[in-house]
Formats: sequence, structure tokens, C-alpha cells
Amino acid sequence: MRLVLQYSPRLQVLAGSLGYELLTGERFEEVVVVSEAQVGDAEQRRLRELAEAVGAGLRVEVLGDDLRAWASLELPGRVVLDITPGRKIYALILLQKCLKAGDCRARYLLVRDEARYGYRFFGYMPRWAFKFIEFHPELREVRVDVGGAREAYKHLRPPQPLRVVPETLHALVNLYSLSGAEYFEVEACGGQGTARVRVLVRDPVFDGWGETEEAWVGRGGCVLEPPPGSTVLAVSEDGAVAAFRAEVNGRPVYGVRFHPEAHHTRRGLVLLDNFLRLAGAVRGWGVEAYYHLALQELERYAGAPGRVVAAVSGGVDSATAALLARRVFGDRLVPVLVDHGLFREGEVEEVREELERAGLEPVYVDARERFLSKLEGLADCEERRRVIGEEFARVFDELMTEFRAGVFVQGTIYPDVVESGRPGGGRVKTHHNVAGLPTWFREKYAVLEPLRHLYKEEVRELARALGLPDYFLKRHPFPGPGLAARVVGPFNRRKLEVCRRATAIVEKVLRRRGLYDRVWQAFAVVGDDTWVGVKGGSRRHGLVVIVRVVESADAMTADYSRLPYEVLDEISGEITSSIDDVTMVAYAVTGKPPSTIEPC
Repeated sequence: MRLVLQYSPRLQVLAGSLGYELLTGERFEEVVVVSEAQVGDAEQRRLRELAEAVGAGLRVEVLGDDLRAWASLELPGRVVLDITPGRKIYALILLQKCLKAGDCRARYLLVRDEARYGYRFFGYMPRWAFKFIEFHPELREVRVDVGGAREAYKHLRPPQPLRVVPETLHALVNLYSLSGAEYFEVEACGGQGTARVRVLVRDPVFDGWGETEEAWVGRGGCVLEPPPGSTVLAVSEDGAVAAFRAEVNGRPVYGVRFHPEAHHTRRGLVLLDNFLRLAGAVRGWGVEAYYHLALQELERYAGAPGRVVAAVSGGVDSATAALLARRVFGDRLVPVLVDHGLFREGEVEEVREELERAGLEPVYVDARERFLSKLEGLADCEERRRVIGEEFARVFDELMTEFRAGVFVQGTIYPDVVESGRPGGGRVKTHHNVAGLPTWFREKYAVLEPLRHLYKEEVRELARALGLPDYFLKRHPFPGPGLAARVVGPFNRRKLEVCRRATAIVEKVLRRRGLYDRVWQAFAVVGDDTWVGVKGGSRRHGLVVIVRVVESADAMTADYSRLPYEVLDEISGEITSSIDDVTMVAYAVTGKPPSTIEPC
């Protein structure tokens, strides 16, 4: 049997697909990678190692943009086809070929062809909920569509949004993604944001929902009339159809106007859970399974000569990655804490002590002046992130040479990958450990990222299983660029110190009030805006500090925390009285989307 993988240069996660084969125990005689663009050397090495692990050889075919080349591709013998589309027309061609083949099993493993924020993405393995972005008529698996399907349908003439569903398919379709006039009768209405959804019919998909619930509605038209023969299950407060159910070939097709995967949809995951139960989906995802897969990937480098360097910062991601690596590499592992001068108040000393308690005695590198001098005056956030990524690479390059290491471990997680996207489009922000890490570093060393396919909460679950202390589990997420991500406008040390002190006050007040562990993230932001104030009986122009406190489950979507007024008053009072340069404190009340959690 052959495994045929469609390669997407925009996402580069085919190794995850092969990782799934390791979990399921499937074996193949050959892995064939078909791509519209060249597959990088580092990715080819990774694919070759994983192909060998499933007992297969590797063949890479670059077909370019020539549709005739794709059309002439043969799928010989027994084939498992994994679709990871770059441009969807190629996926449709492959699916058509799979249908005509004598023994071909098609699977759709990847969420979308372009990384964008605002959604809880499904990556490459079946987690407890499947969150697919598109479904195609030829696929014979459970589908959950949460946006972007119109482009896939434009290749189907004439558009038939319901009749394309095969007998074996259960479908959950987001109406926003199908809201063109060619699919439903629509009219323009409202913008994106939370809306009240009223359940009219007690269908099993709404088990666990109250009569009225809040949900996140994306931009797009309102559906005025559902498909003929369907039942309206819920409406939104503007009177538009919020959910319907139709029967196709005796199978249910659900349509929802809102995004069930968004954090703002309070019972969205309950709805997804209900749908998967009704569809009889097999749920094979679990942190325990991922743990064994991650160890298998690390063990492939156990025979590499020299030491292994692991970047640690005190966050749960890097500490968990290092702890995993310690189990494979033992005393050969060298944890390294690089002080870039952008940590929170008192954080470096505290982190060094806690890492030592966790058995990860770090080598400390004081690189504060190297980073801060290069950041001085930089206003562009992406340029700052690039500079930080480049300087990190140079620091670690020196350390790799010192320790004669050829393997580098870091705690990249899935939201880092999604938000970094690809150059030229789909990028929310450059994460220093993904798009910000220079190509030359990845080509020079083997960069291992054992948590690359996990969300933050999944990392915490794995860390808990590994016995990592609560100190790491309960810390709020902190960006790799540190406080540089929270200084807006030209970077300078005055704003950095104000941001550092104000953030410490925000965290202190929340801990004192018993709220710190109830929120996802809490910090202060400082920009160039000033506000006239009175301090010491004199008129002053002081800085404006924006306090940001959010609630989230995975950082892909978030909502601002409704803190009590007295807590906000306490935070504001302490900041303005303790920091001489500040005359105004404001509170950020915008969710993600449309804003990101961090300002820069």
C-alpha cells in the first residue's frame, strides 16, 4: 500500500500526517509526496525519517502549477490519499483520481491552505473535536466546516450545496462560509461580534444549550430562507436563521450561522461534541498518545553526536519540551536561559530557581545589552520580532559551537505556527521561534519542536503528566519577544521599564484578589500616547498605560475579562501612584478577533 501526501508549502506539516500513521500502526511500501512547489531540505529529511519509521521509502514529485501534470498523475495500486491543500483545485483533481482508483481511501487531515487567526484550528490528528475548514463532495468522513468553503465550491458547476453530500457524510456547515447568493437567499447585515442565539427546536445537536446563548458571528450576509425541506433550529436576535437541519440521503446536514469553535461561543464546543456523537466519530486524539509520538520523534536523534541544547525561558512550553528531551538525551541535554532584558520584574532569578527544582539546571546567558541596543528606536513590530529571532539564533549558534551540539530543542506550539503563517500572506505576527528563526539556523542544525502540534492547554496537560511543578503550569503565557511585544511605537528603555513595573502591579493585584488563576493573561501595554495630569500639585504630561486581561482556552480566540470595577480601580490607583511617568490607565475591551491578545 502507498501513502500519497499532498504537500502545502504554506503550512509544511506533512510530518504530522506521517506521525498519525505511527499512532495507528499503519505500514506502507512507499510514501509519495506530490507538491506544487519545492520541498525544503529540512522538511525532506524529516519526511524521510518518518517514512522509514512506517517502513516506507520516500518519493517526492514536484508538479508545479501545470494542471496537465496533476491530471496525468497516476495513483497505482492500493492508496491512502491525504489531502493537505495548497490550492484547492489540486486537491479536487487528486480526489477525483482517488474516486476512479480501484482501491483508494481519501482523508482530509488539514484545516486550511492559509494560516489565519480567529479560529480554533484543527491540525493533523483527530482530537476530541474535529474542526475542519472545508469539505469536498468526494470525502467520506465526518466533516465540520467552520469557514472558507465558497472557494472549494466554485469548482463545482452548477453550485449544489446540499446535493453534493454523499450518503456516508454527516456535515456541520457554517452558513457564513456559504453565504453567497448562489447558495442561499441572503442580505447584508451587521458585522462580526457576539450575538444572542435563541434555540427554537430541541434537536440533539443543541443538547446542553439553554433557551438563549451567546455566540460569535463572523462578517457576512444573513440567511433569510434555509434550503427547501429543512427545519430552522435557532434564530439570532436580528431574526436571521442561526441554525437549520436538513436530511440528505437519510443523513443530517446542520447549518449554523455562528462559529462554534470560537471562545466567544460559550457552548460552542458542547455543540461540536454533540455533533460528533451523532455522527459516530471515532476520537483517537489524546495527550498520552502524543507523548509517545513525541518521544519517538526525539529518539530518532538519540544517536546524534555531541550535546543537545534546549532553549528554556520559564514558560510551560519550553520547560515541557526540555523535560521531554531530558528523557531521551539524559545528561547530554544542556538547558539554556538567555536573558534578553525583556522579562517581567524579578522573573529571571525566579525562573532560574524553579528550573533547578524541576531538574533542568540552566546555563544562564546575560545578553541584555545585545538585544536592547538592537531594538532601540524600532517601531515596526514585525521588524522587532525579526531582530529578536535573528539575535536569538546568533546567541544559540555561539552556544551550539561551544557545546559542540548539532541538535537544538525549543518549545514551539501550534498557535505560534498558525499565527506566523507564511511570508506574503496569512501572517498575523512573526513568532521569533518560527518565522523569526532564520533559515540558516534551521539548515545548520536539527531543530526539534516536540510540542509543535499542541495548543497551550494540551501542553499544560502533558506537563502535568510529566510532573512539572505548578509554578510552570499556572503561569500566564508570555510572548517570546517578551515585553517588546507590549511596547507600542519606537522602542526605548523608558517605556520598557514602565511596562515592566505596570505589568507587575496588574499581576500582583489579581493575585491578591484571587483572580490571577481565573484568567488567561493579564498585563500592561505602553505606547507614545500621553495624557495631561496633575501630580504633586503640578501639571504633568504622562504616559497612558493600557491594561489587558483576557479569557481564552487556546489563544486562537479570546475575550476581555469582565473584571469588577473595584479591581480595575485598585489597579489604576497603584499604577498611577507608583509610576511617576503615568497619568492615565485605560482598560482594553476588545476581543480576539478583531484584535490580537498582544498589541505588537
